[in-house]
Amino acid sequence: MLGVTGLPEQIYGAAVERWGDGADRHVVGEYASLVILSDGTVRLARSPWSGNPVFFHQADDGLLISSIPRPLFAAGLPRELRPGVLHSLAAMEALPDHPIPYRGLEEVQGGTVTLLSRHGAKVVPFYDPAAIAPVRFRDERDYVEAARAMLGEAVQAMLRHARKPAVTLSGGFDSALICDEMWRQLGPRANLHAYTFVPIAEWDGRSAPHMFGSDRPYVEAYLQTHPGLVHRFIDNRDIDPFTRFEERLLASEGYAAGAAISFPHLGVIEAARADGCDFLFTGWLGNMTLSSEAPWAMAEFFRTLRWGQGWQLARARQHDSRPVWRRFLAGGLMPNLPPALAQWIRDHVRRGPQRMLLANPYIAADGPLGAKRADGRLNSAELDYHHSRERFTASLYRSCQTGGGLALGVEQVTGLPGRDVYSYRPLIELFLGMPTDQFVRNGSDRHLARRVAQGRLPEAQRLETRHGDHVADWHARMTLRLPALRAELDRLATHPELSTLLDIDALRADLDNWPENAPTDIDTINRLRFFLPEMFTLRRYLDYVSGRNAP
Repeated sequence: MLGVTGLPEQIYGAAVERWGDGADRHVVGEYASLVILSDGTVRLARSPWSGNPVFFHQADDGLLISSIPRPLFAAGLPRELRPGVLHSLAAMEALPDHPIPYRGLEEVQGGTVTLLSRHGAKVVPFYDPAAIAPVRFRDERDYVEAARAMLGEAVQAMLRHARKPAVTLSGGFDSALICDEMWRQLGPRANLHAYTFVPIAEWDGRSAPHMFGSDRPYVEAYLQTHPGLVHRFIDNRDIDPFTRFEERLLASEGYAAGAAISFPHLGVIEAARADGCDFLFTGWLGNMTLSSEAPWAMAEFFRTLRWGQGWQLARARQHDSRPVWRRFLAGGLMPNLPPALAQWIRDHVRRGPQRMLLANPYIAADGPLGAKRADGRLNSAELDYHHSRERFTASLYRSCQTGGGLALGVEQVTGLPGRDVYSYRPLIELFLGMPTDQFVRNGSDRHLARRVAQGRLPEAQRLETRHGDHVADWHARMTLRLPALRAELDRLATHPELSTLLDIDALRADLDNWPENAPTDIDTINRLRFFLPEMFTLRRYLDYVSGRNAP
């Protein structure tokens, strides 16, 4: 189209010269770019559906630009949180007004071009996730073939980056299908490395009823049908939520809710790096694309009077103890009510255990954030994800633009770059354009992924209805570290701000009355394995930002 060959940056530069602000519409990839135009304007762009960030600070006396905040702070920009950020982080809310927590720091948003000149900043959008075209085929089999072909295209595009690739491998659909496609494209003797994290030996085998706690049985069966894979099980015994945390902070300057529970991936990255792999491929977005359960389906079925399909979905929910009629009304009717009415009902009716709120249960009821304790309006994607495909898409698009600095920080610390195969833009657009009944039908979820997996995954794995629990051994791990956790709590109790926002007594009571056996109810699991250690990582982050030395 351009008639230009050479390095990617040369081709990209030619595209900018040819098409100007619209150049990025012609580019498929995951990138952030900087171009100095002939008039001195600085042109920054970021691809859609991309976690690759680019930050900048513009002032009268200069312009600072970097892919991570650290060099900007090293150049003299003060490391200060914006007003209200500390309260939002403690309440575990999304930052409503600005996604960047630091004062004076701006970030280019995905799917936009930002033009910086002496006159200020101008943002030019070039991509609209709401404009994704519907995908419709005549024959049911065509959806499966299109999905397989697109997965193959995405894998082929990703493998161009790697000489010795590694891939995460779980007992679910997403990473297993990526690994299978790579194995097919590279050939069984291609020395493809795969890694699976599994529970430590002290795990008692307990997990939430709708989840399976160890991927080992499914992966062992998978390996029998995929000869030639170089595989390792990783138990992360010496890794916990605080492992290399300060190094990651130094590299990224970032923090996001979930940092304390994502530690198993660090062990996989370090193992792949030790084995000499030069790229690690993952499947984070698989649950939102190929193996989607179309979380908006029940609301859509209700709106379109397909109540039989909605009822079957409600009846099939494994992790919901409410009567089927309540599940049906909660998932079908509630998202379709006017927001004010729906919120009033939520405020006056006890929510079921399926709630997706991140409202922090350790907020002090009598503290400055007491009103947020049972709210969660700003930290829940529940309405967006469950109302409609359009709101799901918009919410997913926003979430894909956060945390990129954290990922780059991990890459710096470990020395191993990574990429999510399902972040390939044509793949995202294909699956977000497919009809809802391709993903859920007659009460069966992940309908498309099960058909794509036929002949590629072992049948027991393909037909599994539970989800994998990647930190199923949390109770055993935390039990071994109780003295260290109590020391973390003592430091938290002396923090000048967090100690007034959080219920320190409740945190201490949970540690002092630590359950002898691993709980299996999801509320207790979430409180103890997610929120409790998350408060300790938040304290570490805030101390880092302020320069405070904890006692």
